[in-house]
Amino acid sequence: MYKNIIGQAIIFCHTRRAAAWLAENMHAKGYAVDMLTTGLRKFLITMNVLSRGINVDDITVVVNFDLPMDITGNADCETYLHRIGRTGQVGKNRIAVNLIGSEKAMII
Repeated sequence: MYKNIIGQAIIFCHTRRAAAWLAENMHAKGYAVDMLTTGLRKFLITMNVLSRGINVDDITVVVNFDLPMDITGNADCETYLHRIGRTGQVGKNRIAVNLIGSEKAMII
């Protein structure tokens, strides 16, 4: 339904396991998905390793499949800001979507 509406997207996951699961399921539904490298794909699924220091001009959507948490399990607000900043291009309409699966994640 939304395959042709989204230009390119980055989907952040908290663990490699979640990223692999999501990539496998999206691929099974016909989405062009890669993990860690964009290639010619519309969706990039990654972890916090890519939340800083990358700027991809064509990113129109950032999805936090898992909100970032520190090693103690508390919300990592700084990483959150870096993640959603991947769409922060002045003068362009961009979207950041957060999927919340726990009460601890809701404090961001």
